[in-house]
Amino acid sequence: MRTVSFKNRKHQKRLSNNLELQYPLAYQSWCSMKRRCYDPNYHSYKHYGKLGITVCQDWLVFSNFVKDMGEPGKDIQGKRLTLSRNTNTDNYNKDTCTWATYKEQNRNRGIL
Repeated sequence: MRTVSFKNRKHQKRLSNNLELQYPLAYQSWCSMKRRCYDPNYHSYKHYGKLGITVCQDWLVFSNFVKDMGEPGKDIQGKRLTLSRNTNTDNYNKDTCTWATYKEQNRNRGIL
């Protein structure tokens, strides 16, 4: 087991089956999702964790997350899709999340 530290936070992960290497973009999204919800020092925490947004228990393990979501694709312009919740009040789980473009996410926030 390898221990990874983020500022004032220790997080243990098991590099099982090299899933992190097989699905690097999904892994990056998964790490960011967890930090938004659980790391009070993360810049976006105030919009997620502080408001009570959580990650379902199954998704706290990367292999479960990638089994449900897979690797994000790209839009027709070749831009990477990002993890999106159906509404701003949804928690993160397989029933409320999709891969979406930034434009689609901004519509969800009411920005565009």
